[in-house]
Amino acid sequence: MSDPIQVPKKLRSAVLFNVANDLLLSFSLFFFPENFIESSGWFSSDPFAFRLIAAGLTAVAIEFYLIRNGSIERYKSLLNIKVTTLGIGFFGVTMSMVQSTHQPIIAEWILFGGLLIPFIQLGYWRIHLGKLEQNKKNKE
Repeated sequence: MSDPIQVPKKLRSAVLFNVANDLLLSFSLFFFPENFIESSGWFSSDPFAFRLIAAGLTAVAIEFYLIRNGSIERYKSLLNIKVTTLGIGFFGVTMSMVQSTHQPIIAEWILFGGLLIPFIQLGYWRIHLGKLEQNKKNKE
């Protein structure tokens, strides 16, 4: 039996950066939803809805933190969830901006970039892990 594929250190660092980013955003949405959202340009907000978003962000961030020293299979599984969620969120924000009757506000641009950047970063790593596995299978 061959050695298992090791999770690259740069991927571990990228995941920890995303954990910190998600927790910062989720804590802002949990504890200061009106202030946080209104300072971003929205004038009405529903604290309940934003706290639900924060709960999802927190759950995924905690799970990523817990697997930080885990196997490549666990990373792949969570990367699939995270990349899919980011992609769908990015699509939703983009559609809202395109179909909107007003100029995009700062909050929409923050969401746009805040979803696109980690989508590209973590999507790259998900593809990279698949290539590592394929190379390993080809060598066996």
